[in-house]
Amino acid sequence: MLHSLFFYIFKCHIFNHQILLPMKIKILFFVFISFLTFQMQAQTTVKDKDGNEYKTVTIGGKLWMAENLRAKQTKGGVELESFVYPEADITKNGRLYSYEVAANMCPEGWSLPTEADWDNVFKNIAEVDIVPQLLEGGSTGLNLTLSGLRGEDSGKFDGMGNSGWYWVKSEPEANLGSVKMIVRGNPQVMKALSSKDGGNSVRCVKD
Repeated sequence: MLHSLFFYIFKCHIFNHQILLPMKIKILFFVFISFLTFQMQAQTTVKDKDGNEYKTVTIGGKLWMAENLRAKQTKGGVELESFVYPEADITKNGRLYSYEVAANMCPEGWSLPTEADWDNVFKNIAEVDIVPQLLEGGSTGLNLTLSGLRGEDSGKFDGMGNSGWYWVKSEPEANLGSVKMIVRGNPQVMKALSSKDGGNSVRCVKD
């Protein structure tokens, strides 16, 4: 939207002779603006190594995936273990990953979000109740899902439709990783620790 407005304004100024420039420069400028427009439009989606395509959204100047990761291969093309919640819609809910696998699954040039990345999202939400703005239909466009988790020891899946657990890039403890937890009915995002061998959802941010 903004890039289209930018293009329109400058095109009007140049070709309505409000800016007096030789025709060759006008043409070069037109090509340059067209290239910028294409580049900005090209970043509206991103693909993983498996060819899955994801919508993206910019929040506070940071580009995020607007869908849960569902890749089976790392950016280097190595297939690692991941899990699918039974009867889940994988396109919507994505896959569940251990921390070590999740840290290698984002597409080239993307990575797990840090605490600072998540805090930046929260700062850009005007409403007091944060969680509704993060879920599908919320103002952020992030469209987080309540996709549950996979337990470390039992391998049991739990929480589908009631909670969502998202890995955060951090190293708080040897066997534990940080997660952002959202729970149905709770308007605030919770910070928690999860076993690194458990299975949680993943969102990626552009480096």
